[in-house]
Amino acid sequence: MSGIANCYAEALYALAKEDDARADILDDTQKLARAMETTPLFLRVLSSGGISSEEKHALLDSCFLDRAHTYVLSCLKLMCDKDDIKLFPDVCSRIRQLYNDEMGILAVTVTSARRLTDDQMRRLCEKLEKITSRKVELTNVVDGECIGGLRLEYGGLSIDDTIRHRLENIKKLVHAAGI
Repeated sequence: MSGIANCYAEALYALAKEDDARADILDDTQKLARAMETTPLFLRVLSSGGISSEEKHALLDSCFLDRAHTYVLSCLKLMCDKDDIKLFPDVCSRIRQLYNDEMGILAVTVTSARRLTDDQMRRLCEKLEKITSRKVELTNVVDGECIGGLRLEYGGLSIDDTIRHRLENIKKLVHAAGI
């Protein structure tokens, strides 16, 4: 993440904290990040040099005026004016980190060959909360190449207990033994 994105995120989060609007700002930025991810053309339009700031502001107002917090909308406009709008997804990620850090939430990504059931997610979440003594926010990513097992990623750590990982380790051992 760039230092510039971090500055925007910290400034936006500080305003949200001051007005006790952290949850609203988090919710809005996460929704916008998902929308921009699914509609990359929108971000390209906002970062286009061929469109004036006034037109970009009008577009943002028409899309988000009564749908996003004023601080988020103002941040989007400022980022357009400064030609930094392409950094908005990074700003959203950093907002999530700041919120999670303040609230003691541990974001965990669990990768599996198939989508975990609600019951499996609940039990895994409870177990991780017990181990870490933190509230856990669990996200399930499906990757058929795992074959089976789970890979957990959180706080810069990766615990890989997938069948694919085990097979790769066996392959390395066989190769190292010259077999």
